[in-house]
Amino acid sequence: MATVVREIERKYNPAEGSTVALDAVKAMTGTAGIAAVSQQGEQLLDAVYYDTADLRLIEAGITLRRRTGGGDAGWHLKLPAGADTKDEIRLPLDAPSGKREATPHVRTDGAVPEELAALVRARTRGTALAPVVRIRTSRRVLWLLDGAGQTLAEIAADHVSAEPADGSAVSWDEIEAELVTGGPALLETIDTRLRQAGARPAATATKLQRALAGRLSAAGAAATAADQGLARGPGRTRLRARPGGRDLAV
Repeated sequence: MATVVREIERKYNPAEGSTVALDAVKAMTGTAGIAAVSQQGEQLLDAVYYDTADLRLIEAGITLRRRTGGGDAGWHLKLPAGADTKDEIRLPLDAPSGKREATPHVRTDGAVPEELAALVRARTRGTALAPVVRIRTSRRVLWLLDGAGQTLAEIAADHVSAEPADGSAVSWDEIEAELVTGGPALLETIDTRLRQAGARPAATATKLQRALAGRLSAAGAAATAADQGLARGPGRTRLRARPGGRDLAV
């Protein structure tokens, strides 16, 4: 059965490398309710993203991937839910899937699980889902902890390498600031510190948008970056992810 996790995060481009930005966050100890900053080990993430050939999902602000590595390996369907906010529907790596799709230059470990494919069918309208890009990330993580040891927020410094299905390649560095148990005021405080360290908000809302920037239409890219799905078209699918859970519209 799918689980749903709400993500509230912002992405930044570091001006002088990620180290300066991370040092600025470490210096937040003793402010904004942060009692300690815990540095985690490096994570190696390997994700294959799926979409239609004309990128209908990403044009609508939706991302679908199969990722290994980190603490949440599996299939992830991310749906826009407001400014800086997404609902991520998760299934395990071995979730039942249909026919395998193969695309040159992109490794794929299986077809999209039917449960997730059904949720985006109103967007795909019968068009096949296939790998469009492979994204590998080397991630350094800081946890911002309160006095009880609970994680308020997670800061990730990512070095990203993307290989679109057309055989091209691109790489970049970025910073992600994600709330865990902290509130919106903490995210604003983190935003201020990162900007003081020279970081600037990323021009795209997702790694996938940046990797495929050359293929996205100007109108579609602008819409998905500026509006995380507050306006959606007709023909939405609703999911009840677990008993008592909230419905999600696609």
